[in-house]
Amino acid sequence: MRPDIISKNEYVHVASVLLAARKEARLSQRALGERLDVGQKIISVIELGNRRVDFLELCAFERELGLPPLELAKRILAAQSA
Repeated sequence: MRPDIISKNEYVHVASVLLAARKEARLSQRALGERLDVGQKIISVIELGNRRVDFLELCAFERELGLPPLELAKRILAAQSA
């Protein structure tokens, strides 16, 4: 039995999707952090896959990146199945 429901390897997809979405929106880590009211370092840690993002945070990312609801979830699922 593994200790975590999601492994680190699986979570890499979340980080890469968030990074790509930020770049697609043409925002720096600092600018996105300001929109989310967190520091640039938090965005960096998330994009490196060293911090998990919960559902409500994912919704906040979508809102601040100008994406429709559940768009990031769809992209993450697509990346996992690729």
